[in-house]
Amino acid sequence: CWILLRLWFLNAFGYSYGVPLFPVMAPTNALLMALWLVDVIIRRSERMQREFIQGAFSLYVSPAVVDLLVDDPEALSISGMRREATFIFTDIASFTTLSEGLSSEDLSEVLNAYLDGACQIILKYQGTVDKFIGDAVMAIFNAPLTQADHAERAIKCALELDLYAEKFKKEKNAQGIPIGVTRIGVHTGIATVGNFGSSSRMDFTALGDTVNTAARTEGVNKYFGTRICVTE
Repeated sequence: CWILLRLWFLNAFGYSYGVPLFPVMAPTNALLMALWLVDVIIRRSERMQREFIQGAFSLYVSPAVVDLLVDDPEALSISGMRREATFIFTDIASFTTLSEGLSSEDLSEVLNAYLDGACQIILKYQGTVDKFIGDAVMAIFNAPLTQADHAERAIKCALELDLYAEKFKKEKNAQGIPIGVTRIGVHTGIATVGNFGSSSRMDFTALGDTVNTAARTEGVNKYFGTRICVTE
């Protein structure tokens, strides 16, 4: 830019004294075109980044969290990193037996209705719905966004999930569908959180012993005869 400005200045100065002029139109046009292309590329990159964030997380986190991630992409770490997080695992007792006694249509209707209500509660507390494993749900708090009160959020979420699941069970039992109790496990610890997978498919999830402990915490309810189990 400074070189072109100097050339324009020299041309203006030289023109007054009859000095031969330097060619400046072509380099100026080239510079303007380059600047325009850089701006287009940057805007396209920003748009793709926004679309990636919205597409990757809109089904797993609350709309408010998606908006925060779009407005501040630096708050999102999509590479694997170790961080403290709180995990919720839920599972419906004897659901396999129930599924064998229902038609495909009835099973789909019951399961989808149950999972939809459970996910609404998780998103209400700004948790991340990590995955479904049949009727089981895994949720993460404190990822992808940092939440200083992630453990408290998870506990409140678990309590509301229990109320919802008990109400859902009673309603379905009254309709002749013997759905069992929902067991819930909550555990906090250090895990590796980020995007994992192949070049064609990526999942935002967490790995490590903390995740395994959280899953086992849910299973402990079977032996205690409880619905919610929370580690210290």
